[in-house]
Order: sequence, then C-alpha cells, then structure tokens
Amino acid sequence: MDELEGHMFKEEMRRFPMMAQGGNALMQLLVDDMMQEHARHGVDTAAMTARLNALVVPQAQQATPAAVKVGWQAFLVELAKHVAAEDDALFLMFQPVSPA
Repeated sequence: MDELEGHMFKEEMRRFPMMAQGGNALMQLLVDDMMQEHARHGVDTAAMTARLNALVVPQAQQATPAAVKVGWQAFLVELAKHVAAEDDALFLMFQPVSPA
C-alpha cells in the first residue's frame, strides 16, 4: 500500500504536471521509473493474491475473507486499467522519436 501511495503521489505531484507541460529532458527517465514501479506492483499483487488464496479460516468465518477476495479482485481490475492506460497510451506520447 505504501508503494502504491508513493507511486500515485509522484504521478500526481510531479510526473503528470510535467507531462501536461510537454515533458522535458528527464521525462524518459521518469517514464522508465513508472514502468518499473508498475512491474513491481505486478509482483507484489501476485504475492498478495497467493496469500489470500492460502488463507484458511473456520467455516463460520468464511464471509469476511470471501468479501476481501471480491474487493481484492476489483482492485486488481482497476490497477490493470491504470497500468494499461499509462503504459499503452500515455507513456507512448513521451517516447523518444527515432530518426527516419
């Protein structure tokens, strides 16, 4: 959670405002950093999914972990949309132009 909040803070306070202004010489480094963070989020969320799937609770208490799993799946869907929007659309606008 701390990593995700740090990532979002950097996006909202530094990277997105810089992108809105057209970027600068550091933009490719910032984009590379964001993509590396996205990759780490994928590793971290897979680990959390494994932990949730391994969770064993008494039958009488199944409702709570089931609700957590539903919420977790919804979060993963939203995170995937966020990453795809940035990696597959937004970041492409700041890729260096190759000479023809």
